[in-house]
Amino acid sequence: MTESTAQGAPSGAPDNPKPTNGTPAKAADGAASLETETTPSTAEDDAGNGKPSAAAESPADAGSTADAGSTTAVKAEDADAAAAHDGGASDGSGRVPRARHAAPDEVDTDVATATKDDAADAGGVVVDDDRAAAGTGTVDPGTAGGDGAERPVVLRLTDVVKTFPGVRALDGVQLEVRAGEVHCLLGQNGAGKSTLIKVLSGAHQPDSGVVEWLGEQVRFANPQAANKAGIATIYQELDLVDDLSIGENAFLGHEPKLAGFMRRGTINRRTRDILARLGHGEIAPSRMVRTLPAAGKQVVSMARALSHDARLIIMDEPSAVLAHDEVENLFRIIRELTSEGIAVIYISHRLEEIREIGDRVTVLKDGRTTAANLAARTTPTRELVSRMTGRTIEYVFPERTDKPPAEEELLRVEGLGREGEFTDVSLTVGKGEIVGIAGLVGSGRSELLETIFGARQAETGKIFVKGKALRPGAVGAAVRAGMGMAPEERKAQALLLGEPIYRNMTLSTFSRIARFGFTDVGKERAEATKVAERLELRPRDVRRPVRTLSGGNQQKVVVGRWLLGDTELLLLDEPTRGVDVGARAELYQVIHALAAQGVGVLLVSSEVPEVLGLSDRVVVMREGRVVRQARAEDLDEDTVLDLVMAGSLMEGAPA
Repeated sequence: MTESTAQGAPSGAPDNPKPTNGTPAKAADGAASLETETTPSTAEDDAGNGKPSAAAESPADAGSTADAGSTTAVKAEDADAAAAHDGGASDGSGRVPRARHAAPDEVDTDVATATKDDAADAGGVVVDDDRAAAGTGTVDPGTAGGDGAERPVVLRLTDVVKTFPGVRALDGVQLEVRAGEVHCLLGQNGAGKSTLIKVLSGAHQPDSGVVEWLGEQVRFANPQAANKAGIATIYQELDLVDDLSIGENAFLGHEPKLAGFMRRGTINRRTRDILARLGHGEIAPSRMVRTLPAAGKQVVSMARALSHDARLIIMDEPSAVLAHDEVENLFRIIRELTSEGIAVIYISHRLEEIREIGDRVTVLKDGRTTAANLAARTTPTRELVSRMTGRTIEYVFPERTDKPPAEEELLRVEGLGREGEFTDVSLTVGKGEIVGIAGLVGSGRSELLETIFGARQAETGKIFVKGKALRPGAVGAAVRAGMGMAPEERKAQALLLGEPIYRNMTLSTFSRIARFGFTDVGKERAEATKVAERLELRPRDVRRPVRTLSGGNQQKVVVGRWLLGDTELLLLDEPTRGVDVGARAELYQVIHALAAQGVGVLLVSSEVPEVLGLSDRVVVMREGRVVRQARAEDLDEDTVLDLVMAGSLMEGAPA
């Protein structure tokens, strides 16, 4: 049985110790009552009482989870009973999480002063030093229930840290979520939102810090444990099985069974009840998921969450694939869920959605909480944007001292489009010019690069390289025309991790180093060594397997592959993702050196400062369309963020 381990005493918990015989201790001073499940229930029991016996693990996380049978589950009593017992308060203190890691100089002094005032007016907390400023002392509308009483806290994170080799993904994150609220999590790509989701869902274990769930300190060993405890996650890429029915997807991994056989009648009946609860009683549970539109699949994902008796649902960019009317239906469902006391963590880049559906907002930047518990509807846009753009990592960009005097056109794209990805995109890249594409995940930027390179078939428009039309959908034709590409997923799409460095570098130039159809290993190593020295690859031994290199040096290998050929135009998708600060600066030098030699560069990056600091010209994309093209010096970070997020340009948004 999958269970999660409760550790330590929660903040605000009673002083009396918990009995050791498995009987739950009554929580005092507003702490919600909990019980520790010590005996597994049968599937038949689960079918009768509505409690699942196991949780489904998402395919993306299946390889990283621990054994489901070695952990301990924490389960809360009924929310209404807990609220009646504690009077609606979670810990009696009403405290706001403290942040200890945010740097005091993340924003200019004048801006910081203004935004502190704005946040205080909004009832939230700006986190800009070792102290968390207090709110206004009034009850935030986002924390109050229908009767005006303060809602109980269901989730609290204090100083949560998660590190990976070369990067500190979460650096002392603070988060507080209350029952029945929509708590919006805001931040640029790379701010740590995805890592935070995985920590909450049990896919990652925090290195340090405290996670409190329903008043108890917990550490979820795997996604099943989190699901069993009442935390469900709906990922941006829905993890549904198209060839199963709606009911089978809803109860995947915890199907009601009798004598080892799945009880389809019970599954369909319980799924029908859940769909009716979501306002979609007309959908047949026996219908195959593959026949549903995107909005219908979202409903199935919510049904799966409710099949686990979720008390908190995490939604990662749930509206990314939905039309306008479908978003309205999504919001209706969310409001119905929160009216039942279910908490929702809503992650979105669209500020207009946060204004409409959110209660409170927490902002992340570089893995740190830069503002907590801001009022979603009234916090000024400039406050949200400034908290997203305050930085602790220094970007060091080399000077462009030797630009080509005249830009000869290398690439011209006219009216390029692909259904559902991007529409009517036109741009140019000149010889020795660096053109950056800024946009959020889902804006069509990566798909555009892949289409230009021929990895995707364009449906409309034309591509010209040095004035000659390029055959669409043909990578070989693009390479012969002098084009090379370093994709976003370098490990999965660009590298043979088990092969040596020299073999990875020569992949696109075998014809130059082969004799009678066989590769010349000596020549391969010699050519690769020249490039390794040019790129300052560390270590220089080109016989080493690529998997032994750091992220930055792996990226140099991908770029070096194209330096062996006659590449005149280089496409770079997230060139510094997963790269430490030192290697990042070296890659910047490499990109500028290539441009100085006349190579045209078209790059995509989620980090707006990187796009502005590296590029000569910037193309801004939003929802598949180019919304602006300008010289990099004519733009700033706030302007680009406003464009990609429709920030201060929104109708009715607070300025």
